[in-house]
Amino acid sequence: MRPAVFAVMIENPVDVRPQSGIDKAFMVYEAPVEGNITRWMVLFGADVDVEEIGPVRSARPYYVDWALGWDALYAHVGGSPEALELIRERGVYDLDEFFWGSTFWRSRRALAPHNVFTESLRIAEAWEEIVTDEIEYDNRLFKED
Repeated sequence: MRPAVFAVMIENPVDVRPQSGIDKAFMVYEAPVEGNITRWMVLFGADVDVEEIGPVRSARPYYVDWALGWDALYAHVGGSPEALELIRERGVYDLDEFFWGSTFWRSRRALAPHNVFTESLRIAEAWEEIVTDEIEYDNRLFKED
């Protein structure tokens, strides 16, 4: 498999905790969405096996930019009109549950819309279909600290 980064939108209100798969991420972005709640964009490498990730929620514009910065496959369930337009305009590798339903499942442990989950194996399979470019990640530079 080619090197890959998967970005998954995860909701973060108190009543959906504990979320699944966050402990396997190499980076988590957190930002407010609405109603005094935050949402996370969780980044995974393709070399990590995560059996359950979620609950997966919708895209927002600022997360689209962050996913694009990693050349990540961006997994989400729909999104704000502005975010969906940015995904199309900027060529983000888009893994929207509305078009890639087999990559996601609905759990009985929560009510919709808080019950969408995925796993790294399904995301990796979608990567092979969606991402046709060779992506080199070795040019990411970070400070020692």
